[in-house]
Amino acid sequence: MVTPDSELRVANAYQNQDLFWALRGGGAAFGVVLESTTLVAPQVTVQACFISWDPTTLDTETAARLSKEYLTIITDNMPTWAEQGWGGGSRAYVGSFLTTEINKEEAAAALAPLAKFAEDNKGIVNYVQNEYPSYYSYFKVFTAANGAVSLVFQLNTSIVLTCYIDCWQAHSSDYSSRPGL
Repeated sequence: MVTPDSELRVANAYQNQDLFWALRGGGAAFGVVLESTTLVAPQVTVQACFISWDPTTLDTETAARLSKEYLTIITDNMPTWAEQGWGGGSRAYVGSFLTTEINKEEAAAALAPLAKFAEDNKGIVNYVQNEYPSYYSYFKVFTAANGAVSLVFQLNTSIVLTCYIDCWQAHSSDYSSRPGL
């Protein structure tokens, strides 16, 4: 690349590491990229689940109950889901979970608690579980249904590190007594 000071520079994991890092998000703001090499990965099958409800259409008590039940399910299942490679994003009334590590049947079994939660609250909670031939095919469906992915709701590569799960479980009584959860 050519930087604004007219210098030809190589930026990678070994040379000009700070510039290499900056190019991943800012691109043109740091100079003109003349050549790049991209490491590609093989296409993988993605197991995905999307769950949501609209808290603004519910009374406060129902919205709080649903959020508490949902967050309890996520907390109780995090260790297993993390081992299975589930990732995604979640808030108190919406979640998107993905993995490439297990097949469709294993995904259905893993997500059974979420499916049951949706079934128990049929008509309020929307739940969809699908298999996609690639991340791209999932992303097209996800963005078509939900608009652009916002900074508030981003996809992550994993749910949480196991050490955080241990900490959460050790302090779960602290969280369960908080109003609104």
